Amino acid sequence: MSSTQSSVKVGKDKKLEFKVKDLSLAEWGRKEIHLAEAEMPGLMSLRKEYEGKYPLRGACISGCLHMTIQTAVLIETLVALGAEVQWSSCNIFSTQDHAAAAIARTGVPVYAWKGMTQEEFDWCIEQTIFFKNEKPLNMILDDGGDLTALVFEKYPELVSGIRGISEETTTGVLRLFEHEKNGTLHVPAININDSVTKSKFDNKYGCKESCVDAIRRATDIMLAGKIGVVAGYGDVGKGSAQSLSHAGVRVIVTEIDPICALQAAMDGFAVKKMKDAAKEADIIVTATGNVDIITDDIFKVLKDKTIICNIGHFDTEIDVAWLNKNYGHTKYEVKPQVDIYNVDGKEIILLAEGRLVNLGCATGHPSFVMSNSFTNQVIAQIELWNNAGAYENKVYTLPKHLDEKVARLHLEKIGVELDILTPKQANYIKDKEVGKKSKCSFCEKTNQVDILIYGKEANICSACILQYAFNIIHQESDTVQKEPELKLTPKLIKEKLDDYIIGQENPKRSLAVAVFNHYKRLALHNESKNHFLNKPPSVEVEKSNILLIGPTGTGKTALARQLSKTVSVPFIIADATTLTEAGYVGSDVESILSQLYQASGQNIERTEKGIIYIDEIDKIARKSANVSITRDVSGEGVQQALLKIIEGTVAGIAPTAGRKHPDMPVVQINTRNILFICGGAFEGLDKIIARRLSTNQIGFDASIESKLGNDTTMLLRYVEPDDLLEYGLIPEFIGRLPLIAPLEPLDVESLLEILTKPKNALIKQYQELFQLQDVRLEFEPEALRYVAEKAIEKRTGARGLRSILEKVMTEIMFELPETKDISDCVITKDCLVNHSKPLMIKNENKNIDRTKAVSSKHNQNQ
Repeated sequence: MSSTQSSVKVGKDKKLEFKVKDLSLAEWGRKEIHLAEAEMPGLMSLRKEYEGKYPLRGACISGCLHMTIQTAVLIETLVALGAEVQWSSCNIFSTQDHAAAAIARTGVPVYAWKGMTQEEFDWCIEQTIFFKNEKPLNMILDDGGDLTALVFEKYPELVSGIRGISEETTTGVLRLFEHEKNGTLHVPAININDSVTKSKFDNKYGCKESCVDAIRRATDIMLAGKIGVVAGYGDVGKGSAQSLSHAGVRVIVTEIDPICALQAAMDGFAVKKMKDAAKEADIIVTATGNVDIITDDIFKVLKDKTIICNIGHFDTEIDVAWLNKNYGHTKYEVKPQVDIYNVDGKEIILLAEGRLVNLGCATGHPSFVMSNSFTNQVIAQIELWNNAGAYENKVYTLPKHLDEKVARLHLEKIGVELDILTPKQANYIKDKEVGKKSKCSFCEKTNQVDILIYGKEANICSACILQYAFNIIHQESDTVQKEPELKLTPKLIKEKLDDYIIGQENPKRSLAVAVFNHYKRLALHNESKNHFLNKPPSVEVEKSNILLIGPTGTGKTALARQLSKTVSVPFIIADATTLTEAGYVGSDVESILSQLYQASGQNIERTEKGIIYIDEIDKIARKSANVSITRDVSGEGVQQALLKIIEGTVAGIAPTAGRKHPDMPVVQINTRNILFICGGAFEGLDKIIARRLSTNQIGFDASIESKLGNDTTMLLRYVEPDDLLEYGLIPEFIGRLPLIAPLEPLDVESLLEILTKPKNALIKQYQELFQLQDVRLEFEPEALRYVAEKAIEKRTGARGLRSILEKVMTEIMFELPETKDISDCVITKDCLVNHSKPLMIKNENKNIDRTKAVSSKHNQNQ
């Protein structure tokens, strides 16, 4: 029976470290794994190619695939490449218990044994969802789609953390395509089944070896001279038909596809309808991957002692449920996976309960064949783990060059040598394509090169291959980890901000200089390559973290957002209002670093050189300037927690989004070179400044207040650290933000420019939407001024402009699609003030004097 080690705590339940039939079988399994490795050159070559590189480091791969000796080699390859792996079987009868025991003995959690019930099968799959310390899976390796379906349906909250799926077989691929069609495929997937080195080798050549092997092991019958029926002549059917034919079986094929039927006939097989072929059959093998191939009407015409089995996926081809319901009382077991039913006086021999006969009654495909398929799996897992961001949530197949790589890895094992095209032969093939020249796309040489390799879009010669290989070897291994090149100057950074942000000259200059100096600090502390000095720096240059202060709607967040598009280092915008002191409900400060870590592609080196903008920083001010004697978990407590990471420390963060918890492995991030920009409205700070100035400066009322009038927000330009201290920031926190950049309040003229001048100006956005319906949109100058004045009146700044316009534009955009023959739409001030309709100019009148049209509209309203 099952043998288990001590259980480990996962969530609310005790999770078994593994569950297999008998752990004492591990030594036998290990010996067979050793033999299989010699027959699986593809997997062994990948281990050698990636030795010491660990391309799957950090991957938590949950696998649901037949737990066989060959799969054991696959699992140990994934582990050798750096992955954590957990495994279950995709079939209740396919597990080889000695293989499962051998893998469990290595410490890999395995949940599989031969002869599981359906309930146990479901339980085993679910055990692979969470790894130790409650880490969820982040990669799926599936065969049939059961694991994928479980995650999508029962654990949808985990989907966002999964980088990709690789699917082994037809049924699972069809389920993925259905998800893609319905818009419910939430992660990219690679279809292994349709790789040539899988479908043509696993399906065809694997079944060619294993079909007859399974029938002989199960029944010990003489196959030569028998009549065998193969349902379906796809790759599985082709391999099965050849397997039976080579054993001397007279094969009949049944098909629904005219091309496959023609292929079967030209391969020398008779092709008939199932209802006719079944009457002659001694053996029937289903290989369609479909449903209801052998049903009640077929069972009733079979000869006595007919053997029926399935080698297509799942158990849907033979209607075993009907057989059990109507003749289950006659059933008896000859030996495991071999049952006899008496159907109206004729004994029918059913193998493997209608499931995969080659795995239920034998050991599946040979190791060499499975090496092709499983090499594809490993390549797919590496690709998705390292480049998931390059893929949309669709189903992909591996490109031809990777298929060819898999084939090449297996040639030496069987003594195959390839001829190579001569330059003349290669040019002859290429020259047959009209209009294309046989030359290298890089150096443009033609007949001067030794070898020219052709692709669909470009060619490359042997000389260029060597040159580029040399360059790659002498470059850093991972280009994303290079220091950012210093191509932006403060002036260029400000110019990019000017394209989208109106006014705020001083804050833009401060930000531009701070970011430029941040680049220089990165270069100065780069130990491998220094952009500025030829000797190690003798002076420690400290960070110049920035504090942006300004009323709502003055552009603090807009500046940060546009800056993030300008710089080439990881950049995130965080919200201080969500932060609480560690141990309390809410996000702790390390969650900010986790966001930056995710934004950098989980690259520690890039994370440590990023920029963080913390918005609403004024919301964490303590309740008073006095030292608090009670715990302020969202104010002073957060400031204290932020101190170390802003100044520079090594912080442990959760590797995935969310809070840390006990026993979770952490990623260590050094924050010394992370630049922090903080921003907030600091409502009421102007009153503190005014009070200080009126107390300390003689003549304040005359010299300053008379200039400001009622607009005390202009006082922010006179802010001092002591004012921030009185506001509620603690001294140590103020000291970590040496550069204070007040933002000026926006006047009517500034808001008018914001509406019209930036590249993404609000008016330009509306005009673009109208242009999609071939309507030109214009605003009267008085209308725009009214919008700006209204925003000033409401004290919402630029942030309130859209809400004012939307009140009018929503109704217009609702009606416009139903309005025919309109060429121009003019928004007047009256539209905004009295909600009257805009001036619509029809196509036939588009050449009229637009000034007169607008004037006429005014007269009508009056």
